[in-house]
Amino acid sequence: MSLIYRVFLLIHVVLLSSCGEVWNSPYESGDSDKKILYSSFSSSPKHLDPARSYSSDEHVLIENIYEPPLQYHYLDRPYRLIPLTAKSVPKERVEEVDGKTYYVYDIFLKSEIFYAPHPAFGNQKRELNAKDYAYQIKRLADSRNHSPIASVMAKYIQGFSEYRKAITDQSLDLEESASLPMAGVKVISPYHYQVRLVQKYPQFKYWLAMPFFAPMPYEVIAWHHKKKQQDANHLGIDWNPIGTGPFMMTENNPNYRMVLSKNPNFHQEKFPTFKQKHKAYLPEDTTAFNGKKLPLLEKIIYTLEKESVPYWQKFLQGYYDASGLASDNFDQAIELSNAGAFALSKEFKNKSIQLRSQITTSIYYLGFNMLSDKIGGYDEKHKKIRQAISIALDYEEYIAIFANSRGVIAQGPIAPGIFGYLTGEQGINRWVYDWKEGRAQRKSIAAAKNLLSQAGYPNGIDSVTGKQLSINYEAVGSAGDSRERLEWMRRQLSEIGIKMNIRLTDYNRFREKIIAGKAELFGWGWNADYPDPENFLFLLYGPNGKVKHKGENASNYQNEEYDALYEKMVLMPNTPERLAIIQKMVDIVREDSPWVWGWHPMAVGLYHQWVNNAIPNSVSRNTLKYRSIDEQQRAERVYEWNKPKLFPMIVFISILLIMFVVTVMTIRKRQHRKTKSTN
Repeated sequence: MSLIYRVFLLIHVVLLSSCGEVWNSPYESGDSDKKILYSSFSSSPKHLDPARSYSSDEHVLIENIYEPPLQYHYLDRPYRLIPLTAKSVPKERVEEVDGKTYYVYDIFLKSEIFYAPHPAFGNQKRELNAKDYAYQIKRLADSRNHSPIASVMAKYIQGFSEYRKAITDQSLDLEESASLPMAGVKVISPYHYQVRLVQKYPQFKYWLAMPFFAPMPYEVIAWHHKKKQQDANHLGIDWNPIGTGPFMMTENNPNYRMVLSKNPNFHQEKFPTFKQKHKAYLPEDTTAFNGKKLPLLEKIIYTLEKESVPYWQKFLQGYYDASGLASDNFDQAIELSNAGAFALSKEFKNKSIQLRSQITTSIYYLGFNMLSDKIGGYDEKHKKIRQAISIALDYEEYIAIFANSRGVIAQGPIAPGIFGYLTGEQGINRWVYDWKEGRAQRKSIAAAKNLLSQAGYPNGIDSVTGKQLSINYEAVGSAGDSRERLEWMRRQLSEIGIKMNIRLTDYNRFREKIIAGKAELFGWGWNADYPDPENFLFLLYGPNGKVKHKGENASNYQNEEYDALYEKMVLMPNTPERLAIIQKMVDIVREDSPWVWGWHPMAVGLYHQWVNNAIPNSVSRNTLKYRSIDEQQRAERVYEWNKPKLFPMIVFISILLIMFVVTVMTIRKRQHRKTKSTN
């Protein structure tokens, strides 16, 4: 039996030699123990050009590649602007020229900031220059770039519209348009440029923290333009971003993965100091990282995952470092206390998974088209119809059913964390809620029916025509649980006698109806571009009406008193006087009810124990440079959770081989006997 023994020993040697390795790992060989963050994407980004991109999934990438002059402090709340490539946060100064008043921002840049390597620079390190910022503003004005903020900037930056018109009228090429001056943008020196506004606009400083105002070197655009002339399929800067940020894109394969790698030329930036005040609202103490050079990661690898189920399973195996929380997985991960508080399930606690949650600076609402004869208008009749609907749609129930209690009721247009948002009794919408027993309580269905009756629709029936009040709701698609949500809304309104007609359509047709003002009731949402109440209150400013002015006021709401207060408020700093004006504005729209105010969603993230500095941030996405990975701990946990079960395999293969050897030996013996008998 010595042969069987040798075979058995060989099996053990081969299998046991693989101990310490995970056979089903998706990592490339040698990557599992590096400071690499593993994440995913479900569809490829459409635009990576900072002049064009205005989508959150795109900004996750470009905000970590490009650097505007300013950024938000990573740890401070409320959100606070601090310098990034600028030496300081610029202050507005007033200039009088030829009898006209201008509002000037002087931006002074730090030196020794370099771009990531790029063929357009040859083998040289290319330093950031004020001309790069000036050129990017010109790119915003160039209609060929289709910048989504061009119409906004045209209102404020001197010469913006004139520059845009000159390029179009004169059919200027790339070089000519770059050389053409814009009156409101002036380069003073290599480290100093000015932006001149024709109107006072204190919120402009927030725009200086957005990728739209990141620098763009002309030679890179010219290099891509030449490539495009040689190859019509070349995608240019929209697919090949280049910046001074902590990371550079080293792989962009929409059918497989995208990779951000550490920029070897990244300038000196350090992790902010964790202070005592941060303990009150941050989920973790980051003291261990105080003063460390950024970025803390070597790479971020995004792998294509079109379905949520495989992503979730790989997260549980430790192959993805973080995960959102879909409704399908909520019960597996979260336990709710009797008070409705979130806590991790026992399974997730045993894995030492971290829960991070934050009410976002966002709002989901239902908009009434104020141009509609049926539910629009500002008379008492139509106000009461909208107020009745606002009461009947029980968003407490909606959040519990469809969002797993991940959200808070909206009492007005302003989101939590923004100046002007108030809590408690002073913050409630008294047209929909009463303050009882120390909390806001939604008014009863009887109260909603009473409002409808006062409007001339007792039990939802028109007292003149005898017809039931019927409202059309414009909805997009029918996938997932959207039908259940729509049926919920229909049932809610039927309780007060209103019939809701659901009109399903695709997103493009939906947008057309909104732009044309043909929708009656529709769902909409908004996430703050910057942490100022103006970024929410402008959604109800008359001159921003969707139909008349092509603005973001999708309800086409217009109230002269509100508009006058808005124009005053928008120019003010955050003072008690500004707060009083904001509260008056909010009270006006609460009474007029152009929206069913809906809810503010909660962002919930799950992070493995080896992920550090995963601090929620609703406003900025340039946060990957602060993240860190304990790669040794990850390698240990991943092996522990995925190590191959060798013993059953050893036994099974051993039995097969023993049977094989025994069979071979038996055959040989028979052949030997047969040969012997023949002889």
